[in-house]
Amino acid sequence: MVIFSENEARHFCCSFDGSRGNTLESLLPYCKRALSNSKNLREGTSDFEDFRSNLLRNSERNLFLSASNYYSMHRLLVAGFASWAYVTSYYCAFYSAKAILGMFGACVESDILVDVFSGGIGSQELRVKKDNAARNHLVTLAGGKRGSHQTFWSAFYRAGASLHAYVTDPTLRLALTPITNDATWQIENRNDINYDTLKAIGLINDFDRSFITRGFLAGLPGILNTQNKVSEALIMLAFKYAKDFGLSTDALHVLSGRRTLTRKLKRFIFKAGRGIAVAGNVTQLFI
Repeated sequence: MVIFSENEARHFCCSFDGSRGNTLESLLPYCKRALSNSKNLREGTSDFEDFRSNLLRNSERNLFLSASNYYSMHRLLVAGFASWAYVTSYYCAFYSAKAILGMFGACVESDILVDVFSGGIGSQELRVKKDNAARNHLVTLAGGKRGSHQTFWSAFYRAGASLHAYVTDPTLRLALTPITNDATWQIENRNDINYDTLKAIGLINDFDRSFITRGFLAGLPGILNTQNKVSEALIMLAFKYAKDFGLSTDALHVLSGRRTLTRKLKRFIFKAGRGIAVAGNVTQLFI
């Protein structure tokens, strides 16, 4: 699993062409339709330019969703919502990691794998694996684990190891380091909290007993504390690279307001209203 160097990724991102690809087609259906197994994509060809534009659009959408989940997690820091705060924090990390891979020329899905064959500026080349070839390769990277998120994180940390030479800030390096040396720690814990009601209630109990607003991070219970630190590191690194590489696509133009990612974030997330209160007559049904 190979990704671009920072300079190569900067070139890849700066060369976005809004006339290529399709803003109305999601990345995965496009990959399944347009990419051929074991056929490399070479810079300057239609296939490469279409893929680059679609991948970078997807990275910008992932950045937006990572910010959305990061802000949502903070709004959910109430004891009764602690389990969903954990799941939301996980998805902040997941979308951030997908954005990073996209900016570095890689796409990891359950049956699609695109990574770097050659990073030379002006002659970049990406290699494509599809269907069984992609699945088998990803399962091997994950040590036999087959879940789509398990294989994603295994591939992400394998690829991210090459970024350690550039990322020297200890806080940001956490984004590239598997918790307890376990590449699938995040998804295993998310599954526990999401699908095991006993563990979900246990997290709510721990939150209720230990959370102190003034201490914030220190007051978050165990795994929620750890996940939040990882999520913060990943979203900070993702947005740092987006700024450094000048990532700017038309992916969010469908949303109203001014067209930049910054404007979309302010309009729909940072300055958005807090939602609608549950009607009193409905609340009475619960209590």
